[in-house]
Amino acid sequence: LGSQTIFTSAASLMLQSTVYKNLGQLLNASVKIIEEIKDEGTIIVTEVRYWPAKTLSLILGADMLGTRAPDQDSSGFISRYRANDRVYGGVFYVF
Repeated sequence: LGSQTIFTSAASLMLQSTVYKNLGQLLNASVKIIEEIKDEGTIIVTEVRYWPAKTLSLILGADMLGTRAPDQDSSGFISRYRANDRVYGGVFYVF
């Protein structure tokens, strides 16, 4: 992690894979896990991208935050925002 991050001591693991590829269609999936050691928290970022055509992309993802720290300890980033899980989607078209 670079110097512009919000974490003080963290480890990160990311896995990406092409799940499907056929006749110009492409489906990619990824998962990223960030473990903040000092804050005792974890962020899991999942994403699926589908290209049914070269100019069209569909995306669906989710971010989940969790911590093992007590509720009253909200000093770290993950502890402060642990209730802010999100699910998102989008459509991208290039013309």
